[in-house]
Amino acid sequence: MDQKSAWLVLSVCLAIMLSSDTANGQLDGDDRLPSPPWRQGIPLPLVLIKEVQVDIAMNDESIKKIKGMLEEKGIVGRNRVEHSKISSDELIQRTLSEVLSLEQIDRLHQIHVQQMGKHAVLDANVAKTIGLNDDELRQLRVAQRTYFQESRANAKKRETASLSKIEAKRDREWDSIMTAERKIALAKLGGKKLNLRSL
Repeated sequence: MDQKSAWLVLSVCLAIMLSSDTANGQLDGDDRLPSPPWRQGIPLPLVLIKEVQVDIAMNDESIKKIKGMLEEKGIVGRNRVEHSKISSDELIQRTLSEVLSLEQIDRLHQIHVQQMGKHAVLDANVAKTIGLNDDELRQLRVAQRTYFQESRANAKKRETASLSKIEAKRDREWDSIMTAERKIALAKLGGKKLNLRSL
């Protein structure tokens, strides 16, 4: 996967977490933000990356079956942003669950936590696992969404100094909730480090 596609995948996952209100795992009220689709199903974009296929020991038959399923869906050749949007598709999830073992699926989620970095905690399931309550999760999500909104507005003005202040504000809000213990717990969810050179 080239660098541009990799960043597009990350951007789409974050955008879905911070803007949509149609997915599962959302919180009540105006601040509600959904869990990203990879926690609602097997993360299809990762299955398409060669390094990941090697890491989880996918055999040629499994890869061939997945590609055949994608051809049936008519999505072969489209970019990975579109792939990420259909990760919750019933046929795709059924095929992946038939092809992959539970151990392989667990490892895919670990790798996804790694690639999302600290943003993985914006997912309700991840947040709960490392001990965050709903109010703390809401605060993190609102802080991240505010950061995006202010960053966009700042980009139009081309004010680099202001961007640093925006980032510092977001980081202070995150650090007040993400204690050292929680950061360690989040890192453990990622399992053994997989270095994807394109990222």
